[in-house]
Amino acid sequence: MRQRDPIHVAYHEAGHAVLFDAADVMVRWVALDDDSIGGECRCAYAGSIYDVESAFEHATFALGGFLAEARNRCLTGEDARPWCEFLGWYADRVEEDVDFVRSEIECGMEDEDGLWGDAYDVHQCLLPIENSGQYEGVRECIEALLKYTSDAVDKNWPAIQAVAERLAADHFLYGRDVRDIIAAARA
Repeated sequence: MRQRDPIHVAYHEAGHAVLFDAADVMVRWVALDDDSIGGECRCAYAGSIYDVESAFEHATFALGGFLAEARNRCLTGEDARPWCEFLGWYADRVEEDVDFVRSEIECGMEDEDGLWGDAYDVHQCLLPIENSGQYEGVRECIEALLKYTSDAVDKNWPAIQAVAERLAADHFLYGRDVRDIIAAARA
């Protein structure tokens, strides 16, 4: 069975939670699965993706979890790649995931089990960005989303660290707890 260190899962879920909060989307709760393979962040409805600006904001919700987890791995020395190399690798991975989701949709498949997760969310965010004509191709759109999200993770890093550390210890936080931890980290 695949195992992950709970701190990595905690950073992933904290990335989602803090970036939702930064966009004034109420976090209801965040939790680590009992097996430490994954976790979940539940929030209020984040609104629709109706233009390029909202697509970028929504992309931070989807990409922020993995970027927070990866940034922690880089900072702790667990991943020896420089951050700029990591972002290139992750752009490749996101592009592959989006291609997979799109091929599934083209074949009439649906994500009945929720396994597409963040990849489906990124796909949804890419649609208005691709159609805007501001970027050439999917890869350039993904790189722009990663840059935007990386900046958001950097800006909110102390709050992400604080939520992740508490989540790793407690395995479950209510939204009010998340908001209190974030407020203390920003004070």
